[in-house]
Amino acid sequence: MQDTNMCNIHNVELEEKKASTFLGYPEQDVFDVDNMFPYHGLWSELGGCVVLMDENGEIANEYEDDVEVCSECNKAASKYLDERN
Repeated sequence: MQDTNMCNIHNVELEEKKASTFLGYPEQDVFDVDNMFPYHGLWSELGGCVVLMDENGEIANEYEDDVEVCSECNKAASKYLDERN
């Protein structure tokens, strides 16, 4: 049985960090990152296509969650997205 505080891909201890919700219509790369690097920590979850603004012009439906992050998943996911753009 694998330790639940370890990344099952990189065998690296997971760290708890804050990540924002991904808002807007995601491209295929976003789904690819979620599938290939499950502990990437670049966003906490997909929050939907509608971005609501408050009276100050700030995003109203963005929030942060605590997520478990693998430093190797995070690096690999960032690199993957950088290479796609």
